[in-house]
Amino acid sequence: MVPNLSEAKVLDMENCDDLDNMLLGYNDANVIDDDELLLLHNVHRQRNSQIPYWRYEIFNLELMEDDECKAEFRVRRDDIYTVIDTFRFPENFKCYNGVVVDSVEALCICLRRLAYPCRYGDIVHRFARPVPQLSMITNLVIDEIYGKFANRLTSMDQPWLSENVCRCNSFKGGSTRQLLGYCGWNCKGYM
Repeated sequence: MVPNLSEAKVLDMENCDDLDNMLLGYNDANVIDDDELLLLHNVHRQRNSQIPYWRYEIFNLELMEDDECKAEFRVRRDDIYTVIDTFRFPENFKCYNGVVVDSVEALCICLRRLAYPCRYGDIVHRFARPVPQLSMITNLVIDEIYGKFANRLTSMDQPWLSENVCRCNSFKGGSTRQLLGYCGWNCKGYM
């Protein structure tokens, strides 16, 4: 079958089989040569593997046991709700492409992704979402945390780094026996 060049066809980029078939048809009709076919195929091929996320159940934290949560997210199930309340997360996160996810699932995706070793493809079965969505959701949660707590991450001028707090911690048998604080180029040790 020779493709009709005068008809514009909108391709579904979720399924690149249409594009591959069209390129092969153009090649068979001598519209493009073998080098152009190879170039166009490599440019338009999918970079993520086709994991059938739609075959898995939608994520529901309430169906998970505490041990399961601890193994996958490194925290207990109730602690996830505590983090959401403490960090004052919004009820829903909305990705730039319009995907909306509730804060519980978003935090769980982020925690699971940050649990080493883990790739996005490894968590598709748990959250029943494609890899690009998992990536966008993880980035949204990390951006939210960074936006709220960046000052605590970028500045060493924090009340909990004061000399009195360190002495009290050490006096009460805290695990921090010595704390180093950097002020410009000078290193200051508190005992």
